[in-house]
Amino acid sequence: MGQHPEDPLSTESSESRNLGRLHAWMAAREFLLAGLPEPLRQHAAGILPHAPPEASLSEGRSTWTAEGFSAAHGAEANEGTAPKSEADKDPSTIDGGDANFSFDEDGVEKSIADGTAVSDKQDSVAAAFPAMVDRYQILSKIAEGGMGIILLGFDPLLGRRVAIKTLRPEFGNSSRRKQRFLQEAHLHAQLQHPSVVAVHESGELPDGRPYFVMSYIEGQTLSRLLRSRPDPKKDLNRFIQIFAKICQAIAYAHDRQIVHRDLKPQNVMAGDLGTVQVLDWGLAKRINPFPVKDSMPRIPEPTDPPSTVEDSDIDSEEAVSEWLVASSMVGSSNSNQLTLNGSVIGTVAYLSPEQARGDTLRIGKAADVFCLGGILCEILTGHPPYQGHDQKTVIRQARRGELQETHLLLKRCGAEKTLIDLTRRCLAFDPSSRPRDAGEVTEAITEYLESDLRRIERDQVRFFALSNDLFCVIGKDGYLRRFGPKLMEFTGLDSATLQSVPFHEYLHPEDRQEPWGGLVKMQNGQPAQRFRNRLRDPNGSYRWMEWVTLELPEENAYYAVGRDIHSSSAIAAMEEDRRFSQQRIDAMIESALDAVIMIDHHGDVIQFNPSAEAIFGYSRPEVLNKSLSDFIIPDRYREAHRRGMAHFLATGHGPVIGKRVEIQAMRKGGEEFDCELTITMQKLPSGPPVFTAYLRDLSNRLGGKS
Repeated sequence: MGQHPEDPLSTESSESRNLGRLHAWMAAREFLLAGLPEPLRQHAAGILPHAPPEASLSEGRSTWTAEGFSAAHGAEANEGTAPKSEADKDPSTIDGGDANFSFDEDGVEKSIADGTAVSDKQDSVAAAFPAMVDRYQILSKIAEGGMGIILLGFDPLLGRRVAIKTLRPEFGNSSRRKQRFLQEAHLHAQLQHPSVVAVHESGELPDGRPYFVMSYIEGQTLSRLLRSRPDPKKDLNRFIQIFAKICQAIAYAHDRQIVHRDLKPQNVMAGDLGTVQVLDWGLAKRINPFPVKDSMPRIPEPTDPPSTVEDSDIDSEEAVSEWLVASSMVGSSNSNQLTLNGSVIGTVAYLSPEQARGDTLRIGKAADVFCLGGILCEILTGHPPYQGHDQKTVIRQARRGELQETHLLLKRCGAEKTLIDLTRRCLAFDPSSRPRDAGEVTEAITEYLESDLRRIERDQVRFFALSNDLFCVIGKDGYLRRFGPKLMEFTGLDSATLQSVPFHEYLHPEDRQEPWGGLVKMQNGQPAQRFRNRLRDPNGSYRWMEWVTLELPEENAYYAVGRDIHSSSAIAAMEEDRRFSQQRIDAMIESALDAVIMIDHHGDVIQFNPSAEAIFGYSRPEVLNKSLSDFIIPDRYREAHRRGMAHFLATGHGPVIGKRVEIQAMRKGGEEFDCELTITMQKLPSGPPVFTAYLRDLSNRLGGKS
């Protein structure tokens, strides 16, 4: 940082000393306000001047008081600026007013194409800045406005990029410009909000121009995002959420009695991760929290809207020039995007009527609310509130609040009535008919977003209630995460019980592997799976269900829709055939002369027919669910039996499967005898295989031969 302007060793000019006094005055003013209780602080903020009354310029003319500043404004209208004709014909700016910036890349390209950015000036500007500003390395210029320039810098101490804003070189000797620039810096620094770019520090360049350092942000302007939409309905919810964050930032400023005065999509930056930043507080000001009384002096208005003055009053070039206050205009050649200096401050396409008329005493929070309505209008319709083919048309619309075409577009936009009504309230001609401040707009848009979520939930519940299908989300751990009321009704179980165990526990034992096998295929890139299984009902019976499942990778889960098909004729016939076949098989097993023993993949007995009871001497209850090797295989063969079963399950190969062999078996009393063994394997539709052993007693064969 350079020497302090009031350092006794400083050799800087009187302008620099005055700048130092202004710095000190603003710091003292904020310190005094911070120590006051809230009601008194707000009142004091409205009457305590922003500049030291006793300070004077080196020329001997005081511009620090309100009267002096007003006088200086007229006498120094072109102080430190380019000639008026040059400024009018070739403004070197990007959609900006005094210290007003837009980071719209399209705007930069357009200004160059239109000749509104002069290369000679850019070269001179680049040459006017040192390679270093304090500890910051200057990398390039980011943007340029009517009064200031933003540079891209690098902070080697913290290893980060920063944005450095300072006055344009031609305004370096203008105390009025410096005062306004410092006011912007002080107001901006007080807005410590996630959606307002942070100010880190301030200082002076070697030539005495003030600067302040901000966070460097990346993203796209809301203006560009809106223009890139193929249709205003595209991603509407996303843009409403961006709008909500804009409202929150302005509500924060309004709570501190600060108004932005130039809200527009070009001054909003949206990042890739959902961040939203409200930019360019160059026209911001602190307002008196108490309303203006009718008895207070008013700035004369060129016309009294609506439509009380003949069109000729505004159509003449002379009237337009007078209204624009010394014809001071900066911005792109697009009349809808002009930002005006003087008593008319803001961007024409979004101006409130009171701003357009230059009624500065009545420009407050309601003016920002109007601009918020303009942004919401463009989100919903694709157009700003005012549109015209030339500058005068747009200005006339803004002054008179002519929004007939806009209201027609809102009516036809197809958005929800809540959003349209909020837009119309914000765009009301009378400030008292608008929401009182951005906080009220924030409440309205937040209520809309929350009610939208609640409506989605209500619609989902209604859909679940009306549908005969079962809807659920099943985690990959097998537990239910969400489900509709029909599932509880179908199973007769409450929510807690359904979620207490894996869902497949409520399926038929023969079907418990089927759905998860299907889901595993989905993880390998397969499309939605369709399968059938049986789900337990409140009576303990099982009903056939047909399911369609879809993987939800982002939730590590599956979405499943089930339909009861148990009563369908096809399922009924299939179920009848299955029962009949099972009955025939059971009858054949029960009547067989040979012993028939069925075992599962663990080697446990699951079927033991009457002939087996007669041959081995065990009753059925004695052996069911017990290992086969524990009672009919002699001790010396048991280990070999276990190894053979494990080898088969691991490889699918077994020496005796499908073959007829003679072995020795053991009866209940321990007697060993010869028997003939044949083993078959059945692969079930779901689950591991089962084995059936057919044994014939050979102990009574003639001559001991088979």
